[in-house]
Amino acid sequence: MNTPKTGKFSPKLKSCFSCKQHQSRLYRIRYDQTKRWDFVCDECWKKFSDGNPHYQYGGTWKGSTM
Repeated sequence: MNTPKTGKFSPKLKSCFSCKQHQSRLYRIRYDQTKRWDFVCDECWKKFSDGNPHYQYGGTWKGSTM
């Protein structure tokens, strides 16, 4: 059965790797020697990126879709 579209905006959410808060925009980063990619929110991104020699930005995940 198809669900009718109502035109309502429904953002997708993911949780921040560090603080576990659900967000609709996260940053994909590497921050240590393991080279593992993790998603972090705006606030946590500042903690991981500031002065970190292992920091690498890998893009922005946006959960807003229409």
